[in-house]
This record gives sequence, C-alpha cells and structure tokens, in this order.
Amino acid sequence: MNSLNSEYDLHIELSPCRSAIKAVINGSPIPEPTMNACRTSYFTPLEQEVLLQTYEEYGHVFSKKSNTAAASKERKAAWE
Repeated sequence: MNSLNSEYDLHIELSPCRSAIKAVINGSPIPEPTMNACRTSYFTPLEQEVLLQTYEEYGHVFSKKSNTAAASKERKAAWE
C-alpha cells in the first residue's frame, strides 16, 4: 500500500496485523492462531472513538444495577 487515501487505509497501515485485516476485507477466513497473535494491548485513536461512541449509546444498559433475568437479556442484546 504505497499511498494512503483515507483514514481507513491509514488505520490498516498502522495495524500490526495488516495481512489479517486485508484477508478479512477480501473475504478470506483468518486462522485462529493468526487472530490471537494480532490481538494488541492498545487501541488506535479510530478504535477508541468507535468504542466511546458505542459506550455512550449503550452505557445506561451496562451500568444498570440489576440481577434479574430481564436485565441480563438486555445487557446481552446490547453487546450483540
């Protein structure tokens, strides 16, 4: 990838798992060992932004104090 045309291209270029990401984009399956090896202990700024926006949308579900089956189902649905 010689030229970076978008923020998405930059995100792929900075990722430690470029080949795994490109395989997913092309529709190829990724073997389990590759997926585990690509897991990093930090998030890129783009990933952080997506996570924070999602948390703002569903934060009330995760912070709700309840031990009922209905609350459990609601939390599970929010994660999907």
